[in-house]
Amino acid sequence: MQLTGFEGRVALVTGAAGGIGEALARLLAKAGCTVVATDRTAPAIPEARVQAFALDVTDSVAVDALVDSVEATAGPIALAASVAGVLHVGDVAQTTDADWRRVFAVNADGVFHVGRALARVMSPRRQGAIVTVSSNAAGVPRHGMAAYAASKAALAAFGRSLAAELLDTGVSVTNVCFPLVNTPMIA
Repeated sequence: MQLTGFEGRVALVTGAAGGIGEALARLLAKAGCTVVATDRTAPAIPEARVQAFALDVTDSVAVDALVDSVEATAGPIALAASVAGVLHVGDVAQTTDADWRRVFAVNADGVFHVGRALARVMSPRRQGAIVTVSSNAAGVPRHGMAAYAASKAALAAFGRSLAAELLDTGVSVTNVCFPLVNTPMIA
């Protein structure tokens, strides 16, 4: 696939150490974007246009600081994809409070932190595109995946609300809802 119209733009991708996030970061770099690729450990993506940073999306202060730093050094963020996600597999009866909180902290809170930081910088410019990555598990029950499904449903609802709020600013928000994708997280 050859993407056009991306040359010279700055793109932020969370969850870029593997799976969908890594593939997207590589694709955007090949299309000409300067890609800021993040994950809990800085991703190892050997592309000239990729700048890798460690980022814990559950830390709102760190997210705000990274967005501010990128805007000051690389330029305005034109595109962003919140791909960071974690999976907990286990029956509800065996899911601990810590399991539940960890999944929501990354899958829902992390998307909120990134979306809020981007809304703050994109809205005044009246341009930008934000993509949130959900899952069809948000609406299709799966045995042993209650925490994941609930967190992805929260993420999807947040994405729709953010889209409504930014509708008149020129910033687009799209929620991509994948079926099961064979990534290292699933394996």
